[in-house]
Amino acid sequence: MAKSVVPGLKQAMRRAGYTQRRLAAEMGLAVSTVARWSTGEQEPAISTVRNLSNILNCSMSELLGITVRDEQKGCSIARVKEENGKKIITIEVED
Repeated sequence: MAKSVVPGLKQAMRRAGYTQRRLAAEMGLAVSTVARWSTGEQEPAISTVRNLSNILNCSMSELLGITVRDEQKGCSIARVKEENGKKIITIEVED
């Protein structure tokens, strides 16, 4: 089984009170698509991750499993690009 590119998805869904069925219905997708994101069998597009963060009221960083060690520092996704079939995410951390 592949590692999910959105490891925070399950936790964000639980916190927002969403099931895979409800999330799929709201996004106009098959339940199996949401299930494949959770297991890592399929990767959502970065625009979909943005949409997920809006629906689930969480950050893209949370969905992507990106954490900052120092809680006083803020971080944001500065750039996302695809290269050789992989997503490369650049993060900016405030001093």
